[in-house]
Amino acid sequence: MNLHCLECSKLVPQTPGKRAKSYCNNTCRVKYWKKQKEVASGIEKRKPGRPKKDDQLQNTEVLLPGNLGNVKVGGRISEVKSVFKDKKGAVTVTLAPAVESFMGHPIPKGLKGIDLSIWKAEIKEANKK
Repeated sequence: MNLHCLECSKLVPQTPGKRAKSYCNNTCRVKYWKKQKEVASGIEKRKPGRPKKDDQLQNTEVLLPGNLGNVKVGGRISEVKSVFKDKKGAVTVTLAPAVESFMGHPIPKGLKGIDLSIWKAEIKEANKK
């Protein structure tokens, strides 16, 4: 008697006198139960990697022409350079590049890895005093 894998639908050979196998291998078993868990919790699966620029712009706050300042775009704070409104009513916002900061201090360019960690630790120590 052969059963089909619950994940990939391949035939799973059975051993007589043993418990029936439901999956062709461990990978299919894990995939099947992950899907079941996602369905039960109602959480949609995230796509890996950084979001596209279009997704970041969906998080933009509404700006009025007299409301220049900072705006949060895609989790980063950017400075608003200008706001234009054309005859059709479309609004164009020009943003400055986002400035990375840590505890209110701009992160120096070129710091990466352990150097960045040391710099952050120094900032934390300075704020404790």
